[in-house]
Amino acid sequence: MSQENQGNIFNKLEPEQQALVAIAVLLDGFDSPFFLGDDFSHQDQLRLAAEEIVKDAPQQRLPYVATLLRRALNELRNQDE
Repeated sequence: MSQENQGNIFNKLEPEQQALVAIAVLLDGFDSPFFLGDDFSHQDQLRLAAEEIVKDAPQQRLPYVATLLRRALNELRNQDE
């Protein structure tokens, strides 16, 4: 799946959830959907968002997810202002 087509589920998440998914994917890679699936309140959304991201090769996925994390953190900072 290309990065242009990714993010349909991810972009619907709140910035806090986007940051959580991005950090999980950066730290756990292919295992992140499994761990995010244990979240009681948002398990399906978080797991599906991670699954759509981890399909790419790590050398493509890592810079992309880092950008997603920066974007989510910027949105969180702007909410606090």
